[in-house]
Amino acid sequence: MAVSDWAGVQFDWRDALEGLKQFIGPAFKRSEQRASAGTFIDGLLSGVERKTG
Repeated sequence: MAVSDWAGVQFDWRDALEGLKQFIGPAFKRSEQRASAGTFIDGLLSGVERKTG
């Protein structure tokens, strides 16, 4: 699927992002690790110019 196929579609990406975080959550045993992973994903998707892990 090309970007042009979905670029004009109204889509609530926040729900999809939360779904992704819930999907990968079991990979992290501790709640602190899950929270850190979620924050890392938020940072990667942010508008910040430099992204250093």
